[in-house]
Amino acid sequence: MNAVARTKPFEAKTEVSSPRLWLVHENWEPDCGTVVSLMSRDMFLVSPTDSLTLVAEHMTIQDHDHCLVVHNSGELLGLVTLEQLVPLTRDEGLEDRVVSDVMITAPKCLDESTTLDEAVQILRSRRFTALPVIDQYGKAVGSLSPRDLLRVVSSRIESALRM
Repeated sequence: MNAVARTKPFEAKTEVSSPRLWLVHENWEPDCGTVVSLMSRDMFLVSPTDSLTLVAEHMTIQDHDHCLVVHNSGELLGLVTLEQLVPLTRDEGLEDRVVSDVMITAPKCLDESTTLDEAVQILRSRRFTALPVIDQYGKAVGSLSPRDLLRVVSSRIESALRM
């Protein structure tokens, strides 16, 4: 591969506010500017009364790093992350505890129109492991995590390297 072909995407994307996102902006879909294009729709939804033991087991088996706590109607109530559960398994234990005992109430949320740039800034500056995405009615429609960003960026890097 010649040096011109390798550096061209960088030169062509100088207007992108974050140089690290040039791969994300390259050949993107029409709704590329919003979290909808990257968010995970594969959600692990739990109730505030669910057992933490069962939630932790499911998160481990299914390789989820967070779960969204929702009301029966789908309205987002909170968030539980694997990062929260790991210390509990060592210290206090999870037996006889329910999701509402540890959930993050009123977590920072994104709506479907949140830009990717804004979402990345929030994830990076606050070091969140997940951001729930809600619709106009407050119902959970997905979530965005660094893992989602890595999934897209890594596939684009692999494609670029094969050129």
